[in-house]
Amino acid sequence: VLILALCRCSLTSGAAGLQPECKAYLDRKGFASPEALKSTITQCSVNKAMQDPYAPDPVSDIPGVTDTTPLSCRYGHPSLFNAAGGTCCGWKPHFNWVVATCDPNSHQQDSAFCSGLPDCVAKNGKDSCGAKVNYVAAYQYDGEEFVLLDESTAGTVTPDGVEGSFAQGTGWEQVKNNFTWRSGDWTSKFAPWGEGPTGPRGLTPPAMLWVLSADSFYYGAFYMLSQLTLNLEGQGYPTGTNCWNWELDPVEGALGWLPKGAKLPGNMNQAYATNNAAVSGCMPVTYFASQANGLRRNFSQPEQFVKFCQGHPGAAGCKPWEEDVMWSGGIHGTQRFENYANQPYVFAVVVDHRGYWIYRWIPDETTGHTGWPGIERTKAARRLRKRPDAVTDPAGLETDVRGDVHEAVILQPSVPPEAACLRASIEAPNFQFGADALGAMAAQLGEYSPGGALEGAQNWWAHFADTEQYQDYPLSIAGVPKSQLLEEEAAMDCNQLGKFGCDCKLPPKARRLEASAEQKPQAIPVAAKEIVKGISYGPMPCKAPCVTEQDDFMSEAAKHLWGPRGRADLQIMRQLGANSVRLYGNNPELDHSGFLDEAHKLDLKVSIGISDFPYTQHEGACAFTGMDCFNQIKESYLLNLKTGFLTESKTYHPAIREVIVVNEPDLKLGLVPAQFTKGVISAIDGILEAEKEAGVVGTPINLTVAYSFGICLPCTLGDSRPALGQMLHLQEAIHDPLKYGYQPRNDLVTFFYTRFSNSFNTANPADSVKAEFLDHYEQHFPNTPVTIQEYNPPHFDLSDDLPKIIKMAENSTLLTGISFFEFQIRYDKGGSEMDFGMFGLGDFSLSSFDYFGGEFQSWCLHPRTRDGKLLPDVVSAAYGGDGVDYSSLCVPDPAKVTLSPSGFEQIAAQRNASRMAAFLTRVVEHFGASISDEESLKTFSGQFASPDSQRSYSDIFAELSGSPAWVRWPSKVSCLADRLSSAGEIGAAIGWACQNMPEFNCSSDIPAACAEDIWALGDYVFSTYYSLQGDAASALEGCYFGGAASLAGPARLEELAARSAPCGTLSTTTFQLSSVGLSAGDGNSTGSGDGGRRLATGRLAEDVVMVGGADGEVEDAAYLATFMALAAALSSCAAMATLRRSKSGGPTKAASTATASAAAVGSSTFEVDGG
Repeated sequence: VLILALCRCSLTSGAAGLQPECKAYLDRKGFASPEALKSTITQCSVNKAMQDPYAPDPVSDIPGVTDTTPLSCRYGHPSLFNAAGGTCCGWKPHFNWVVATCDPNSHQQDSAFCSGLPDCVAKNGKDSCGAKVNYVAAYQYDGEEFVLLDESTAGTVTPDGVEGSFAQGTGWEQVKNNFTWRSGDWTSKFAPWGEGPTGPRGLTPPAMLWVLSADSFYYGAFYMLSQLTLNLEGQGYPTGTNCWNWELDPVEGALGWLPKGAKLPGNMNQAYATNNAAVSGCMPVTYFASQANGLRRNFSQPEQFVKFCQGHPGAAGCKPWEEDVMWSGGIHGTQRFENYANQPYVFAVVVDHRGYWIYRWIPDETTGHTGWPGIERTKAARRLRKRPDAVTDPAGLETDVRGDVHEAVILQPSVPPEAACLRASIEAPNFQFGADALGAMAAQLGEYSPGGALEGAQNWWAHFADTEQYQDYPLSIAGVPKSQLLEEEAAMDCNQLGKFGCDCKLPPKARRLEASAEQKPQAIPVAAKEIVKGISYGPMPCKAPCVTEQDDFMSEAAKHLWGPRGRADLQIMRQLGANSVRLYGNNPELDHSGFLDEAHKLDLKVSIGISDFPYTQHEGACAFTGMDCFNQIKESYLLNLKTGFLTESKTYHPAIREVIVVNEPDLKLGLVPAQFTKGVISAIDGILEAEKEAGVVGTPINLTVAYSFGICLPCTLGDSRPALGQMLHLQEAIHDPLKYGYQPRNDLVTFFYTRFSNSFNTANPADSVKAEFLDHYEQHFPNTPVTIQEYNPPHFDLSDDLPKIIKMAENSTLLTGISFFEFQIRYDKGGSEMDFGMFGLGDFSLSSFDYFGGEFQSWCLHPRTRDGKLLPDVVSAAYGGDGVDYSSLCVPDPAKVTLSPSGFEQIAAQRNASRMAAFLTRVVEHFGASISDEESLKTFSGQFASPDSQRSYSDIFAELSGSPAWVRWPSKVSCLADRLSSAGEIGAAIGWACQNMPEFNCSSDIPAACAEDIWALGDYVFSTYYSLQGDAASALEGCYFGGAASLAGPARLEELAARSAPCGTLSTTTFQLSSVGLSAGDGNSTGSGDGGRRLATGRLAEDVVMVGGADGEVEDAAYLATFMALAAALSSCAAMATLRRSKSGGPTKAASTATASAAAVGSSTFEVDGG
């Protein structure tokens, strides 16, 4: 026993027994032995009682098949450690198939992957072009041949094999209901599942084969999961988990990957292959070719292609350090099959020591034969030889396979032990990559089995046999650079909702393998990318040095500047030709959905900055925590995700282009790379963690870091080129974060190659940017885009320079564009900062507004001149915009003035018929009506525009009271919150209405659901107020509130209900022409401004006493939640400072502090009894 123990000890001490890459891994990471690595990674605890009833039998009755008892996996996937982790811990390599289709069933009619498809896809029967399956077969390799497993085969099983014909209603059609599996993201799913040891064993090492034959597979999915997952989900999650630890998707439609309506990466009938949807630490994946080769400048993995790349060094994938290739497929890869409608195909999927091999054949029209003897269109033999005939058609050897190609093969390479140590060497030793390396060492040392020193650490690839699928193929079967698809992607016309069809086909390929294998991939075609034409936006509303409480100009508080009822800055940017806006200040507690919605409506993308606050501006900032920004940024970004960044479906808001993690960290997070780079990578890690915690789905947005254009003297990388050294240090830290003193929680490398772009700010002219930066950047970052986030050389002729930098972006493979710095002069900063800004502030005030406790004016804009040219004209010419009508900027706007005598006089004084028509249209629409005859409106408007007109405000209502034929009146109306107003104005109006409804108590009569949304709350209160006016109701007295409300007819009510359900039953009123008349007032009711706030505050202060009593105790938490949300909207939380939690004695968290900005936000969250 002692001798055996000493022998075992020698295996795991130091690097004895390990092969070179695994030895090198320990040295690089500073581990003395595999056991030292093991001590840093959590091992899960097996609970056999929870797992055994659902896990398949580890022992096969087929000779030569691997006994999986020693292959128990106890590292590497988060599901092994959750509350139900005992079910998953120790799972073994048993896998089986799933077929997912859009066939409707009695339990589910639609799904994420099937929504919006044409009827020809989403219906059953012979008229469908979706999935017409003949049979599905599962084969276990026994060391010599593949043997059919009857219990995992869906077809007519015979002594000779399996048969099935969709056309004849046999095979799959007869038995598929025996395989019905839990649906969800797909409308219908089928899989072999059962009750653990007595159910299907699934397929295991030494090799596996699945076959799907279909008369049509235009759209659908054929993928593989662990047998344990299939059993658990089939039985309805009996232990609370499904152990979704591993997934292989050889053939999958991509519709469910993205938000509804977004463009797909390919046409809808291009089915993707991917192996990284759920990654196990016991069966590593490559991701990118450069990563699989350890970011080295020599090719070593996969081993079988080394000789090929030596003979063909210019072939796709052989020099990933020059142009990378995604080997794990998915949205970032090129591994996809175009499938034609009603075209028979046969798919075969092999898993062996070399990787995942995915074949597709068009079976012979006469014989039904394929390239694998024994596999045919309507039948397959019981025993098959270990590999098919070699694929020889060049069109089937470059992954992006057209629908008419008769034979094709795609490989997703394996990561056996030495390759796993190399792949993990560029990553932090975390739960995934640390487990990958430990599993590799356990395999090399033979210490993976129960009782072994590294028990539960696995590399399952080591237990698969080489079935000799590789037949001198080119490396392009594992993927080609995405740049080779750009011409194809530009021609796609079947990749978006509304364009899906039943006969989607791409044109013939421009390239074929034999013509391009030795050529370096071409540069990105100009037409294939949208150039970023952005404008930096920080419109401080003062004309002299000033200080504001906050500088978040995405918030509702700044709506008087960016909103359509305000100065309409976003509309002006669009007129200038901009397609993007770059922001700086960002208070994550404030709602940003209104700004994003308005930008999206204008087709503007938004580059959102994270403010300096979590980095440097408070006591808990990461500048005071050793520049580890993980916790600060995670907390901040989680709030951002909840306040507008995410839609209700938890996808990113479609207006967001990217998030700028930090602006110029090299100037503010410490002046040496070790400091500011640690801050950046920890912040990125915090964002990724926040996304996971928030459950973000769909296409993730890009992140970027905007460096200064300074030369980083302390940087040891970058050859003293401006910005380049900073970027190279970040890249190094991404791959080796421990060198920078940081241990990441997430996979930063995959993030970097799939979601990151570089950026910088500069005042240098275009020629300087090219010579000093861009010419050198592309050598270091051949695949990473870069954007200029601030661009404006103040001492150069912009009319010459701006078109030059745009042209440079058009011709560059990597420069995506610029953001012009900036929209408005920053008078508050003074000095040289006033050299920037294309607009100054004029002397006409469009409105006054409260901006975080300060009263400011929304000054009109006037264009700035440089070198004798108007700067907005220069920008518009470079951006291809229509330009701005400057004459309308500093005069009253009919779309914005109040509906009052004073507003009328402002427009009438302009003597412009079209502007008066716009004002009259607003008046009509305020009543819930619409214009039915534009010519008659034009005639009536002209009566007010002539120089000698004596027409007055009252004449408008005299005309409308006579029910003119050019107005279409509604039958019923409801008074609703005007979405063009700001949340603060809505809150003030609510307060005024509540104060003036003695028959309605806002404190108790408002449904609790209304507290969640200031707009819904306004709808409920305003509609109630107006209906209580009865026959005496005047639309401009009872439903205006200084512009916070207007009447809505049936059409608008239906539109509102379609967007979001009201929080309660809205009061409606039968429309009467008498409501059109004027009352004694001028139409500008007092429900706005400070008066409304004071009235509301007084009322709510009384309510605090009424509900809480003299001691501030609150008995009704549900009521209090509604009350507090209402109070937040009314900016009156000072009245609640004495509130205490009911019965607990502890202070109400944030009751007295969270509302300094609540009037602008419109809603806040308060803690009541811990809720």
